[in-house]
Amino acid sequence: MSSPSHIADLSESIAALAHDAWRRMMVADGWTPGAVYDEALRTHDGLVPFDRLSPDDRQATVEAIRFEGAERWLAGLVDYPRGPDRPLTAPEMRVGLRVIEIRKDDAGAPPTDGLQGEVIAWLNYPSGALKFVRVRWSDGMISVYSPFGGELRRA
Repeated sequence: MSSPSHIADLSESIAALAHDAWRRMMVADGWTPGAVYDEALRTHDGLVPFDRLSPDDRQATVEAIRFEGAERWLAGLVDYPRGPDRPLTAPEMRVGLRVIEIRKDDAGAPPTDGLQGEVIAWLNYPSGALKFVRVRWSDGMISVYSPFGGELRRA
């Protein structure tokens, strides 16, 4: 269970990240830092690092994060699948690994098994995580898949 101080620290960390994203968006839209806000000149006094914001602006950002439920929303984006239907991983990759294509029906029907094939190549991100998988299917076609697309499973 999280302590109130841990939650406050997390809210402030998320607020700082949100502020940084806002700053990048503003700069991309042509705004520049300024001593005061001036819409005509497109200068904004809030275009400073989070720790240099006024206490009121910092607190407003933290409160917005709490009010909007950003912590819970961010946590909901995280999924660490386990079990036999988890995405393929870099350590298990090998030429000849048997896979099955998962066919999804746009009408909401349950997924069904499609073609069977085997891995012929793959590429990892610099971090070592699997980036994509190249598969040769039983009909001779070759396709490329993201391991997180939910379109492949182990045969």
